[in-house]
Amino acid sequence: MIARHTFSQEDIAGRLANIRRYEPVLDYYGQQLKVEAALLKAIVAVESSGNARAGAGRYSGAKGLMQITRQTWIATIKQYPDLRYRNTKLSEYLDRDKNDVWADASLNTLIGTLALILKARSLSRMTGLAISANDPKDAPMLLTAYNAGEYTVMKAFKRAQAAASSNPQMDFLERAHLQGAIQDVVTRFNLSWDTAAKFKEISQYASKVFSFLDVFRGTTSPTNNTASNNNTTSPQEEEPTPTPTPQATTQYYSVVSGDTGYGIARKLGISFSKLSAANPGVNWARLSLGQKLKVGEGQPPKETPVRPEPPKTPKIYRVQRGDSLGVLARKFNVSIAAIKALNKSQLQRWGRVEGFFVGAKIKIPQ
Repeated sequence: MIARHTFSQEDIAGRLANIRRYEPVLDYYGQQLKVEAALLKAIVAVESSGNARAGAGRYSGAKGLMQITRQTWIATIKQYPDLRYRNTKLSEYLDRDKNDVWADASLNTLIGTLALILKARSLSRMTGLAISANDPKDAPMLLTAYNAGEYTVMKAFKRAQAAASSNPQMDFLERAHLQGAIQDVVTRFNLSWDTAAKFKEISQYASKVFSFLDVFRGTTSPTNNTASNNNTTSPQEEEPTPTPTPQATTQYYSVVSGDTGYGIARKLGISFSKLSAANPGVNWARLSLGQKLKVGEGQPPKETPVRPEPPKTPKIYRVQRGDSLGVLARKFNVSIAAIKALNKSQLQRWGRVEGFFVGAKIKIPQ
């Protein structure tokens, strides 16, 4: 079992508070692309702490909610060029930095999730294993590949195999194998990395994600560290006391898309330990849609499944003098590509300049 990283309670609470606003879109793409939503949330917690504009101050490097590099962004879209996002093909968003399209949390999550799927496929080809984004035994390799690239993980895995490791899918993280693989990458690509420092960063990544994965799966309290500590207060004493309810009839909760044990407990206003105690034998990492969970005495709050906001009807705007594509994009806080996609029949070209006639009625995405 992979060790968990130590985070302070304040750090965990801050990251979770930031991520809550993006939970609908993370749940949505997890369901649509068949990747566990809890895994996506845990990656976001580690990569950007739930800040959709993380990396905005850098000209290059990883950016956005799932911290995607320009290289990964382009490579992923090239694999799914015709996939549509808000009625526009992904190929229209190939330039990550044009109008800061990377800062669109929903688009960033979509591409990040697709990248994770592609990395699983790539690792499968490189190692000969059937790597899945949803198989717990594959998670250490897949997460490390998301952070450091498939080539690095493959080299570390091969080194562990060559050393006759009985479990190379875990042992690839050992210093002898992973740091050796990092040195292979440095040599091949002529990089100036400090291999010891890079080893520390890469080797800890999976354990950091697993710490938050435990929280989102409901297997540990968000206010308690998953690592051992010297705190003498019991977990039960730290959890909020459930508010008593007057009705004595046993009630049940039906699992909806994106639910985790901890998330359900939070919806119902009870502690996860009480929810878990009322449902012995439930595998909280494998909840199924419609599954009935006992929530004790009292009437649970009305279920309100969280869904992404449906696409909005475009706004009609009459073009004014001075309204270039760039001006319109800034005025309405949308991308130039999105405006062009909705107004192909209206779009004019004067040499190398594109735009609209003054007075034309165009559609603006909302």
